[in-house]
Amino acid sequence: MSENPILTHTEYARHRNKSPQYIGKLSKSGILVIGGRLVDVTASDAVLDDKPSV
Repeated sequence: MSENPILTHTEYARHRNKSPQYIGKLSKSGILVIGGRLVDVTASDAVLDDKPSV
């Protein structure tokens, strides 16, 4: 019974090995799956892994 992990933008940036500013840009662009102010890790990873240029 595993839950979808959710992280702050800073934690998600660390998870993806990217800068927090880059993650903020993706969030504002609507690319990341956000619930409130937190990033849905599983869904956002799936989106980013499908995009070859991101």
